[in-house]
Amino acid sequence: MKNARFWSYINGAFVKITLKPDQKMTWHMWEPTDEGFTAEIVTWENDTYLNAVVRDVQTNGSDCDGQHGYYQTDVCSINKLSSRSVSFDDDETFRPKFVPEWQKQSSEVYDQFAQAAGY
Repeated sequence: MKNARFWSYINGAFVKITLKPDQKMTWHMWEPTDEGFTAEIVTWENDTYLNAVVRDVQTNGSDCDGQHGYYQTDVCSINKLSSRSVSFDDDETFRPKFVPEWQKQSSEVYDQFAQAAGY
């Protein structure tokens, strides 16, 4: 198997990620807000069995209505890690980046206030 190389938009800028076969990498952030906090955790894994990169995204937060979160798992085949072009002005050059074509595998939403209200 080979290394997986791809761009990811993290913390307001593009970052080039390289994963060795079966390597896993995690990025996270946490910051206070005026009503609580917000947090995000992203994990990428170069899964040689699937011949793909698996991405798990978890966002959590708390505000005046309670806890809330979003969880999603995506997969991208190794040969589609640079198949989608996007442009952002993160470094004022407006250069397009070729990013993975993620396919959503599962997702879940949690909202403490909505759950308490019976939604």
